[in-house]
Amino acid sequence: MAYVFYWFLGMALLIGVLLLSFAASSRPQLPGWRFYLLKRDVRATGTITALEHSGLDLLKRHPVVRFQTPQGEWLNLCCREISLSLDVKVGQQVEIRYPANSPQDFIVVSGLDLLFN
Repeated sequence: MAYVFYWFLGMALLIGVLLLSFAASSRPQLPGWRFYLLKRDVRATGTITALEHSGLDLLKRHPVVRFQTPQGEWLNLCCREISLSLDVKVGQQVEIRYPANSPQDFIVVSGLDLLFN
């Protein structure tokens, strides 16, 4: 009888591990990705035009940034990363980095990022 309990417990743990690994692999941006962008990709200066809230948590905000690409195209895009900083304001100038072939994947450079710059 105890082996049935342990079998179900093992299956539940296996399913949990599989779900967690899937969730971790589907994240759009990882810390290594951020470091890569800081060192290698396109730099630009943009202006925060809005702050979109993430769900019911008013402290989790996605900055919407307007910036110009090297080709002269103006973009107004929402950052995928959440800004937890309280000092981010609409109208603020920010430095951003993005891959040359996908500006929608930009990050806002801030805080400790300056150490890697």
